[in-house]
Amino acid sequence: MKELDLSDNFLKDSDMKIIENQPSIKYLYLSGNKIKSVESLGILKNYEKLKEIDVSGCPFTEKEGYQFKLFGICKSLMIVDG
Repeated sequence: MKELDLSDNFLKDSDMKIIENQPSIKYLYLSGNKIKSVESLGILKNYEKLKEIDVSGCPFTEKEGYQFKLFGICKSLMIVDG
């Protein structure tokens, strides 16, 4: 799987296990969900092919610097929120 769109599904931090075991994902869309902590996306640290993630509209995006945290979690990321 190269692309996974889970936007607007009311997903919470505890639901992030849903993306476990999908290391081949290149594009991940999680916008409009109820994810409160960028740390709940720590699972992405092993996703070496992930290039783009969209988390716009998630509560944690209201905190300054969340993009830098995502880049720190997943070293292959090139684009956060378009």
